[in-house]
Amino acid sequence: MTMQSLVVLLVGMAFGWRLGVATVLLYLFEGLLGLPVFAGTPEKGIGLAYMAGPTGGYLLGFVPAAALTGWLAECGWDRSSWRAAIALSLATPLFS
Repeated sequence: MTMQSLVVLLVGMAFGWRLGVATVLLYLFEGLLGLPVFAGTPEKGIGLAYMAGPTGGYLLGFVPAAALTGWLAECGWDRSSWRAAIALSLATPLFS
């Protein structure tokens, strides 16, 4: 079990949509270069081949999920635990 889904949502909520999306894009770019940043990749990483596989869409879904949670947080949804939970629940299907 990894916590990367939760981290992506929290990065968007904590950093806002612009910096959150930039952070997630940098993370994906590191994986594209072959760094072993994704769960289950070999130590040397395989870059584009891994992202072109079945998990590529899941990984690309991180970008709109971080954008949505970041935007909702900037609109004030992070001020209440109930609204924050709703914001996280709305963004989860974007990469599931």
